[in-house]
Order: sequence, then C-alpha cells, then structure tokens
Amino acid sequence: LVRFRYQLRGYDRGWVEAGHARLANYTRVSPGHYAFVVQAVNNDGVWNAAGDTLALVFEPKVWQTTWFRAGLVLVLLGCGPALYLWRVRRLERRRKAQEAFSRKLIFSQEQERQRIAAELHDSLGQNLLVIKNRAALALAQREQPEKVIAQVAEVSVMASAARWRIFVVVPC
Repeated sequence: LVRFRYQLRGYDRGWVEAGHARLANYTRVSPGHYAFVVQAVNNDGVWNAAGDTLALVFEPKVWQTTWFRAGLVLVLLGCGPALYLWRVRRLERRRKAQEAFSRKLIFSQEQERQRIAAELHDSLGQNLLVIKNRAALALAQREQPEKVIAQVAEVSVMASAARWRIFVVVPC
C-alpha cells in the first residue's frame, strides 16, 4: 500500500504524515502564495523525492484587506467626534431641562409665597377691622359696663389670634 506525506510550504514547518489518506486539511491559512507538495512511498519504502507540487494563492477576505482596515480606521475616527458631539448635546439638553425645572420650582414657590402673604394680609386686615369695630362698640356702650367688658374681651381674643398668625406664617 502507498503512504503519503505532504507539506504546505510557507505554512508547515515540516512534513505531515498522512498515512494512506489522500486528504489534507488546513484551517486559518493567512492570505498569500504557497506551494503544496505531496510525496508518496511504495511498499519497498522508496520515497518519490521530487513529489508533486501545486502552487496555491489564498486571496484575503474583505476584512483582511488594507482598504477595509483603512476605512475602518476612518470610520472610527469619524465616530469619535460624532459620539462626543452627541454626548455634549445630550448633556446640554439635560442641563436645559434642569434649568426649566428650577425655574418652575422657583415660580411655584413664589406663587405660594404670594398666596400666603395675601392670606396673611387679608386675615390680618379682617382681624384688625373686627378689633376696630369692637373697640368702637365698646366706646359707644360706656353706660353698659358688662357689654364693654365683653367687647374688650373679644378685642383681646382677636388681637391674640392676629399675633399668632403673624408668628406662624411670617417665618415661612
């Protein structure tokens, strides 16, 4: 029986013993020019020294070409500034949204402050008006001391209520 050995010059470092198989398998061969050499030995152990040679050229895949790699570098260089600008715009939108939120918050706080001030002013004004009217009634009813005492007591209650509203509302 005939035995074989082969070598892919430029890829294999030495001969590959194939035995009786008439098949050679290669994976991950880089693009380039190669010579595939096959030798056989007969039953007497005499090798065919010249063998048979086949010239092979492996073309690079698209992603292995210089043009593809250069294009990829250009795309990556183009994407860098684009990604940077996208990030800057995104941060700018976020900052503007925060500013708008702050303006709305300040506006709502100012509205609440104005509402409280108006409420304080109105209620305090009403209390002062009631106090003035009660005092006027007390002065008008000098001949009836029990009614004067009731009016003065009411003035005292209203003045206390007005005083507490000032202390409670104003610090806010």
